[in-house]
Amino acid sequence: MATVSFTAIDVMRFSLRRNLKNTIKIIGLACLVFMAACSKDGGEDSVEVSVTTPELLTPADDANDVLTMPAFTWEGEGETFSLYISSDNGATWTTLADNLTETSYTPTQEQALLLNTLYLWQVSASESGVTKNSAIYSFRTVASEPPAPVKLTYPADNARYVPVAPTFRWEGEGETFSLYISSDNGATWTALADDLTETSYTPTNEQALLMNTLYLWQVSASGEEGNQNSAVYSFRTVALPSPVTLSSPADGAVVGDVPVLTWESEGTASYSVRVRHVGTGTWTTIAQGLTEPEYTFAGAEMSTAYEWQVLAADPANASLWNQSPVRKFTYMQTRADGEYYLYKDFDGTKVPGGGTPYIIVVTGDGFINTDYDKAGGFFDEKVDFALDRMFNVEPFRSYKDYFRVYKLTAISNMSGISKAGGRISDTKFNLQMPASGNVIGVSEGGNIKASLDFTYENIPEVNPSNIKDVMVMVLANSTEHGGVNWFWDNGEAVVITSMGVSYDRTFVHESGHRIGYLADEYYTAGRTMSEEERQDNIAKQQANLWEVYPNVDFTGDRSKALWSKYYGMEGYDIDYVEGGEYCEFGVWRSTEGSLMSGVTSPFWFNVVSREAIVRHIMKLAGQEFVWEDFLAKDDDTKYVP
Repeated sequence: MATVSFTAIDVMRFSLRRNLKNTIKIIGLACLVFMAACSKDGGEDSVEVSVTTPELLTPADDANDVLTMPAFTWEGEGETFSLYISSDNGATWTTLADNLTETSYTPTQEQALLLNTLYLWQVSASESGVTKNSAIYSFRTVASEPPAPVKLTYPADNARYVPVAPTFRWEGEGETFSLYISSDNGATWTALADDLTETSYTPTNEQALLMNTLYLWQVSASGEEGNQNSAVYSFRTVALPSPVTLSSPADGAVVGDVPVLTWESEGTASYSVRVRHVGTGTWTTIAQGLTEPEYTFAGAEMSTAYEWQVLAADPANASLWNQSPVRKFTYMQTRADGEYYLYKDFDGTKVPGGGTPYIIVVTGDGFINTDYDKAGGFFDEKVDFALDRMFNVEPFRSYKDYFRVYKLTAISNMSGISKAGGRISDTKFNLQMPASGNVIGVSEGGNIKASLDFTYENIPEVNPSNIKDVMVMVLANSTEHGGVNWFWDNGEAVVITSMGVSYDRTFVHESGHRIGYLADEYYTAGRTMSEEERQDNIAKQQANLWEVYPNVDFTGDRSKALWSKYYGMEGYDIDYVEGGEYCEFGVWRSTEGSLMSGVTSPFWFNVVSREAIVRHIMKLAGQEFVWEDFLAKDDDTKYVP
């Protein structure tokens, strides 16, 4: 509250106190008459104002037992009002409120009046430089505060271990409530909330209290009779145990054995451990009341990713607790790098006559350790899907006993392969998607034969001497479409397919290249194969019958095509259709569409391609290919995935 000074006339007026009130009124009236007369002399410069002398209403003159935060009210006209009080019989006056625009004012808690004290009060109204003072009224405050209309319920007086964001609660009546707190034993008070209509309040995060701090708190109720304060209660906030630092497993670790969770914390505490599945919001407490910083999570589920956290509580008071950060680990038994294992029961032992099986090795690039879960991880899921499709397509379905199929673990440091001109990924074989097109290659410094060398190192029965009759397929971890066969003159080959849309079709298509030596049956519109290239291909086909693009013909003579024997045969729709091996003209194929024609063609090898594949696997098995036997076993039904 500010102290104001008055003129000598004011001081004289105040000192007369109540027995001079009438005299002051007469003097004031005389001044008004004088001011009015002066105003008239102003002529055209006079300003009409509407200010009137305020009439005081409450507290009434000579009132007793007035509350310490009474509602001062008055009547009158004016642009602004000022409210003055005096507690020393008018010797000094204090401005309780200034520049008011309403005709009422209730003191704040900081302005509360003294108990059992005689006060004078007065209001001045001002407008356009004209000020008019009310009469002076007196009142006496109550000798003692009445029973508080507000009863504090939580936190209780002298409470300990109160949270830093407690829900303050109280009982009482009032139009609105204000909640005040003090952390310096009442020297200063802070309004935590104003104009509350409920009898409770929880601080926001920004209003959170300090830990281990003594607080005072009080609630003020506002109503028609003014403000009433509750009693002042004290409480102390919690002091937490020492922070918890998690030790093992390391964040993001893959744990193969039963997880043993360990942590560090200074001092004595009672520990609780809680876990949840990654991606869920529900915590499950798996241990509590622990006195040692270690817990064996015997109930962990295999092949599951967990988040875990430790809570440390004061043994004497469980409401005092601290928590560690959250860490992740995966409980999984993963395969070792270079470990190979069979696809289902394709062990090659069922080849009729005990012949040599055709070996397929499927490995991957851009797959990390958690992708090789022994219980069936991401790598197995993707490979098995493609192989399942392959062995449901003829002729692989009817001749599946002629195959031994391995999956070979190849662990990369990063998930996903690189992209030319874009993402660089640290992977096992450094494969990368092209900037455009679908031919998968290697990044700078990489070796396209790295997967072959890795196969030689880890699968004893595969070596450079028999690689011609082995398909090494690398599944590249990329969702873009891509597929390619890399061939070398010594018989080595690397077959690569990505995991783009319809990658299972690409997987089987590329297998047709490797196992059946098949050509692509699609073409680029308008492109013609040169005569020189045609003659070169004809010579190669004649020298290596059924091992150089047996599903296309370069002669232009339908009677010379390898499939001419199927013309008009019942159950087969075979023709001589121009277009294939990337050329619209100068190359011929046997059907409009097949698995070798593109991703939109039927999921089916035509009979010429089926015969080429069977001839190869029969030759490797040491068995004679008999065309009539092939026809008896052949199934031309198109596979519908």
